[in-house]
Amino acid sequence: MNGRSISGVACLVCALGAVGLAACAPAVAGTWTSTGSNPNHMTIGSDGTGKAAIYFFFTSDPQQAVHVDRFEIDWSGVSNTKFDLAMSCYDSDTAGSPCPDQDFTMRCDASGDASGSQAASLQCTGDAAWETYQFAWQAVTGD
Repeated sequence: MNGRSISGVACLVCALGAVGLAACAPAVAGTWTSTGSNPNHMTIGSDGTGKAAIYFFFTSDPQQAVHVDRFEIDWSGVSNTKFDLAMSCYDSDTAGSPCPDQDFTMRCDASGDASGSQAASLQCTGDAAWETYQFAWQAVTGD
């Protein structure tokens, strides 16, 4: 059963239990910002899609110029607190772009309670060209 099916079953259970559907959104759905020094941000919908902007510099660049790649996200739930985000680069400011070998999968662990059903934080690891990049996200709330 994929993550979308798990989410659908959970929402059906919530609806049958007379709990509002807003409480059924998966923990990964919402708006996120990086807890690190880069102004990374992403918005993830409960429909299994989203968008992100990730900032980085090349370690071989003595000037350490900051670049940004923009990604479309397709995500699936592995469990109630673990999510796989397939990151597909669609725009990059790096020379020779649009996106040379930047697609990757980010595996995230959700924790804490921000508001409603969105988790307070995501700790994620990437693969491919992003396996050494530190991904730590905090929920953006309306408070």
